[in-house]
Amino acid sequence: MDPPAPAANSVVRPAILFEAGLILVAALLDRWLETRAVVLLRFDLRFVALGMLSAIPPLAVFWGLVRSRLRLFADLRAAAVGRVIPLFRGASLGELALLALAAGVGEELLFRGVLQTALIGWMGGTVPGLVASAALFGAAHVVTRTYAVLAAMVGVYLGVLVLLTGSVIPAMVAHAGYDFIALVLLLREIEARSRAGE
Repeated sequence: MDPPAPAANSVVRPAILFEAGLILVAALLDRWLETRAVVLLRFDLRFVALGMLSAIPPLAVFWGLVRSRLRLFADLRAAAVGRVIPLFRGASLGELALLALAAGVGEELLFRGVLQTALIGWMGGTVPGLVASAALFGAAHVVTRTYAVLAAMVGVYLGVLVLLTGSVIPAMVAHAGYDFIALVLLLREIEARSRAGE
């Protein structure tokens, strides 16, 4: 029998603080590395719309893989359904939205704003810097090996989005939208399975 999942509030609030804390980490690294990532915070409503649309492809891929019955993705399904999602059971939509927003802003500012910019400069090229920052992003998301690889691929996708727009805003919106919708859909699936007695 599985141990009971911790209460959502005991996990969600520290997670929100951690993700929001990445904004401070990014600001300190930006100052130390002199990447001037603040120039990537150019805001435009079109960037918000582009970010919302850009959340759809990774979300569709993730949802398809989680629902897939292929053995290759069994670890991803087991981790999402058995380990990660139970941590957020009982969280309100507002808490999930705040967590997703904090993750979108904090992680994108750190990985795409500061690290990608620094690595492109250090490595003397856009492609090596993009790939290296995406690999770091994947390494920071080692829920399973499969998820780490998928996260690295999403890191490349979001990194290209930043390079094409000259702004980190679309990546922030896409990341936050992806996280929020994925959490809500997975929680609803868990609840449906519980009601069905699976």
